[in-house]
Amino acid sequence: MASANVAQWISSNIQHVGKDVLELGSKRYKEHAFLDLPGLLAEHGGQVSLTGCDISEGENVDVVVDLTAPIERVKAALEDRTFDTIFCVSLLEHIPDVFSACRNIEQLLRPGGAIYLSVPFVFRYHGYPGDLWRFTPEALLYLFPGIDFRDHEYSCISTLEDGDIMALKGKNMDKLNRFLFRPKSREEKIERKRAKSEGKRVPAYSLAPAMINMLGFRKQELPL
Repeated sequence: MASANVAQWISSNIQHVGKDVLELGSKRYKEHAFLDLPGLLAEHGGQVSLTGCDISEGENVDVVVDLTAPIERVKAALEDRTFDTIFCVSLLEHIPDVFSACRNIEQLLRPGGAIYLSVPFVFRYHGYPGDLWRFTPEALLYLFPGIDFRDHEYSCISTLEDGDIMALKGKNMDKLNRFLFRPKSREEKIERKRAKSEGKRVPAYSLAPAMINMLGFRKQELPL
């Protein structure tokens, strides 16, 4: 789900987009979930070479490739090109072998190049065709060891509510709790426990939809 907040996050960090851009998972599936990266870049006056890549043919797709294939096959499909900017928005949750995909994605990015990653932390099931994973900021640090996220300087968490964006700078994972609907005061917590002890029904905890949006830059040398 490419929400309005994801587009807003990209726009606020548009200065890091280079000239050779690769969009992964570029196919237009549903209108409300379509990022329209070409339009977004054009809106900001970016003169870029944009390549759309997906696992199947369709609108907005220039290259069809399986990102989990051996890296030689992935690079061959892309004519052995590397890119100075990669967009990977609402894609990783749909890839069964996400570990191989992330290793390959790193190798498609030039040293110093920027990668824009947006993944669901909490979200409903949405199969395109399948929906397999949810992520934390720590998960992206693990999956992309060759990327410098610069202490989350350009990263954030967002919900689907317009304008609801929270900075991640400082790696304070406790901030994720902002998106946990729960009693807000000590008195509410005590009352909830009392009601439960009396066998009364109390509202269950629930999580608001939340996306992890992280911008990082490829290190000069990738880890072995």
